[in-house]
Amino acid sequence: LLLCSLGAAAQNCLLRDANLRGRYEGGCERGWAHGAGRAEGKDRYEGAFMDGHAHGQGVYTFADGTRFEGLFVLGR
Repeated sequence: LLLCSLGAAAQNCLLRDANLRGRYEGGCERGWAHGAGRAEGKDRYEGAFMDGHAHGQGVYTFADGTRFEGLFVLGR
């Protein structure tokens, strides 16, 4: 079991959404983004993660500025 705290170590956590890959700060479990976090790549997401997916309450902002705030289930 790998647990990472906020900071540089957490940036090595994997994300399943290719548009969020770039920078990640937040919880990490078994190498995947897990718990509260923030990811920024082409798009941005701040909220809950589970096993590398946006999962739970969060805010997803697309590259064009479109924003979705609500409940995510396995990245959707």
